[in-house]
Amino acid sequence: MITTNQFLNDAARNLISKFRRREAANPVDFAQRIGFSPDVWQSDVLRSDSKKIILNCSRQSGKSATTAVLSSHKAIYNSNSLTLIVCPSERQSGELLRKIKAILSKTPDVDFDRKSTLTVELSNGSRILALPSSEANIRTFSAVDLLILDEASRIDDAVFFAVRPMLAVSNGQQILLSTPNGKRGFFYDTWTNGSLSEWQKIEITALDCPRITDDFLESEKVSMPLFLFEQEYFCEFTDKDTQIFPSELIENSINPSLKSVAW
Repeated sequence: MITTNQFLNDAARNLISKFRRREAANPVDFAQRIGFSPDVWQSDVLRSDSKKIILNCSRQSGKSATTAVLSSHKAIYNSNSLTLIVCPSERQSGELLRKIKAILSKTPDVDFDRKSTLTVELSNGSRILALPSSEANIRTFSAVDLLILDEASRIDDAVFFAVRPMLAVSNGQQILLSTPNGKRGFFYDTWTNGSLSEWQKIEITALDCPRITDDFLESEKVSMPLFLFEQEYFCEFTDKDTQIFPSELIENSINPSLKSVAW
C-alpha cells in the first residue's frame, strides 16, 4: 500500500524530472531558473541550433553573459562534453570562466570534480576550458562540442584557423562574439563575407540593449573619437582617424590579376 508521503514524493520526483527534461531542451528555461532574464536576442542565441553563429555586439550588451549561460547548460545537460573558450588574454579567459563557475555553483545537483582559474570539470565528465589565444599551445584539443571565441576581433587569425579543425569530428557549435576592431581579421571577414547559409549573424547595437541609457550614450559620444564611439556602441567596422588611406581605397587599388615581380 502506497502511503500519502510516498505518493507525494513520487509526484515531486516526476515533476522535477519533467522540468529537468524541459530545461535540458530549452536553455532559456535554465537561464530563467538561475535568475538570468535574457533579452529577445539572447533567447534566440540560447535556443539556436545553428552550428556557426557570429555576434557583432555593442559593449556591455550581455554577449559574454549569454555564452556563459550557454556553456553552463551544455556542461550540465550534455555529459562528457567539451567546451573550449578562447579569449585574447588569460585575464579575460579567467573572468569569463568565473561567470560560468558562479552559474554552476548556484545550480542544484551540480558536482565539481575539479575547479581552477581556467578549468572546470563536472562529475558527469563535462569539461569547460578557458584559454588565452596562443596558437602554439592550443592545438592539443580535439572533439570540441562548443567552441567560443570571445572578443574575437582581437584574436589573431592564426588562432582562429588552428581551432577550427577541432570541430571536424564532433560537428560541434562555433560562436564568434565581439565588438568590431577595424576592417581586418577573421571576425571582420566572416561578418562581411560569411555566407548566410553557413553563419547565423546577429547584430546588437547599444540601442537594442535596454540597460544602456540614452544619457550614457550622449556622454560617451562627446568624450571619445567618433570612429571609436561607432565601433564600440554601434557595431561599425571603422578605420582609425589616424589612418591616412581608407580601407576601401586600399582594397579597390588591388588588382588580383597582376603577378608579383621578383627583385
